[in-house]
Amino acid sequence: MTVGRTSAQEYIDQWVPMPVEKAETMVATMYTDPEVFKLEQERLFGGKTWLAIGGLHQLDGPGSYFTTSIAGQPLLIVKDQDDRVRAFFNVCPHRGGMLASDACGSMGRSIQCQYHGWSFGLDGALRTARDFEGVEDFDPDQFGLRALQADTWEQFIFVSFSPDAPPLLEFLGDMPERLERYKIGEKVHAFTQEYEERANWKLVWENAAELYHLPFIHPQLPVAKGTHDEVRGGNYSIGVSGPPESVDGANGTLPYLDVNLFPNFNIVGDDRSFVVAYIVPHAVDRTGWRLDGYAPQNLANDERFKEGYMASTDGVNVQDIPLNESVHRNLQSFGFDQGRLSVRWESQIHHFQNLLMGHLRDGS
Repeated sequence: MTVGRTSAQEYIDQWVPMPVEKAETMVATMYTDPEVFKLEQERLFGGKTWLAIGGLHQLDGPGSYFTTSIAGQPLLIVKDQDDRVRAFFNVCPHRGGMLASDACGSMGRSIQCQYHGWSFGLDGALRTARDFEGVEDFDPDQFGLRALQADTWEQFIFVSFSPDAPPLLEFLGDMPERLERYKIGEKVHAFTQEYEERANWKLVWENAAELYHLPFIHPQLPVAKGTHDEVRGGNYSIGVSGPPESVDGANGTLPYLDVNLFPNFNIVGDDRSFVVAYIVPHAVDRTGWRLDGYAPQNLANDERFKEGYMASTDGVNVQDIPLNESVHRNLQSFGFDQGRLSVRWESQIHHFQNLLMGHLRDGS
């Protein structure tokens, strides 16, 4: 027997927020409909949100840069002469040429389009438009690079496509204060791992945000057998878990955290070491994500520690990726429309879905 399938547009039009005790999950078509992804590009990623796109370790002085993309938008992240992080579309305003094709490198003192050689300052201002004599009504000030808002918190770089987005610290709310005792800023980058999934980005996010599946999918993790609690604030939610003795801070170890910042940033770990995940939507059924591991300097330089940490995180991801991909396929089945949420274990998903629907409904 098949179940009735609710269209994504019908769900968006009729959605009202409900407490987690009464809430249902989003309908399946919210994950599989290409029109929803287009709406997310416009109202969520292009709206008044801040997107995590990388770490300060990827930049090394004025002129250093890295390229990335999110929700189909190519980006160029660069440090200017004042050591300030700048973010631009990786597109020349002349005729759409690419500014930088390498993953990272150094621009020197200027940014030059690879197509026709237009050059720009590290602040994005147009410096040279080759052989443009005789072009009438051409205002160089109107042809600088198209910039995004860029800011940092701790070691992490965020961008916003909207000039009307609130300041980053306002967007974060009291999350930095809640994490202060973990001394995140004192840890240094140790390793990077990158993955691609044939699944919708929201499935990747939701899988990272809930620990309900750990005893069945990741029984090797000690946190899977421990206690659990959650706190939720504006744009973030935090799951606090671990063996009972660690939750109270015994043995000098703070609780194990699963921090989720809407819409695409995740921190998992404790006061000794942690990994951050940048979730990068590419298409309705394709998601990239990168893990950066952080630890104290002595451990970050210890190859044995890094190899063990990477093997552990990769082991978890190898278990999660086929799971997410199978769920994405199953959401196209006539046998599923929407489900329910565990009050104890899936409140972070409820919080995420409410934030998402608020943006899709109101465009704010």
